[in-house]
Amino acid sequence: MAKVTSIVLLFLYIGSCHCDWWTDYLKNLVDKGREPTWAPDYLDKQLQKDTQNAALIKAIQDALNEVYEAIEDNAPTGGTSSGGDIKDQIDNIKYQLQVLDEFKKQEERKNDNIDHRFKQIQTALSELYEKVEGGQGKSGSGNTYTRWGKTSCPSTAALVYEGYAAGNAKYEKGGGANFLCLPKDPEWRSYSDSKATYIGRIFGVEYQIKDNSVYSTSFHDKEMPCSVCLITEKSTSLMVPGKVTCPYGWTKEYTGYLMSQAIAGNRQPSEYICVDENLDAVDGNKADNDQGNVYLVEGVCGSLKCPPYVGGRELTCVVCSK
Repeated sequence: MAKVTSIVLLFLYIGSCHCDWWTDYLKNLVDKGREPTWAPDYLDKQLQKDTQNAALIKAIQDALNEVYEAIEDNAPTGGTSSGGDIKDQIDNIKYQLQVLDEFKKQEERKNDNIDHRFKQIQTALSELYEKVEGGQGKSGSGNTYTRWGKTSCPSTAALVYEGYAAGNAKYEKGGGANFLCLPKDPEWRSYSDSKATYIGRIFGVEYQIKDNSVYSTSFHDKEMPCSVCLITEKSTSLMVPGKVTCPYGWTKEYTGYLMSQAIAGNRQPSEYICVDENLDAVDGNKADNDQGNVYLVEGVCGSLKCPPYVGGRELTCVVCSK
């Protein structure tokens, strides 16, 4: 009975498997003049082994199907197949694995490109952040200038602080020769309120414009304000005397007129400053203390080339940035 069962299994297996190994086995036995006395036992083992292989292949195919379902529309062409003999099925799986491997490599290359673009975006954002926070980042941290005669900055700059124009008095024999923009909210350390003999002194600055029509005479004897301005996207600023336009490639911050201490009597020298063409004044009544003063500046022909300059004409000025 067992022998009959083995023979039945043999024919069932040959019919379903289409394998050549059984034909080769029988031919080998005939050539040697031997009978396949143990063929049924061997056949049972081989059938069991091939059944296990078929189950393994089915598991692999099921796994491949899950992979294709997971990647959906992005799946590479090829598909899976459960038809054909075991060798055909194995070849089909090998082909599919090759296709999937190439698909994986393409996805990795795509991810590498995404990573590269992401790093570029990060770099651009970092540079933008540096510009917003500190001007031009590594290329510069901005620049400041003083806007004389105004309590505010133009739209191209940010206000650092506003204050009072100050300098030396016209009758002082020593002291500083430049003008300063003193903040409205001074801070103190150690001090003495007694007046010392040997010490530098500084005075508020008043407009002296009664003899000119460039500015309104209503500002005569009024104290001059000032503002310190920050240009965050520029690295330098420049005051150009005798001009109302900036050199090519520069940005105009404001225009005005040159002013300085007068030359009459024993007045002390001072620096030349560019006072805004639209004056402001320190709040309050006229001071008329006649201490620190500024006057419009005129050209004097002789050593100064005329033309292009004109004797007795008030000089303009412009503050530029770049």
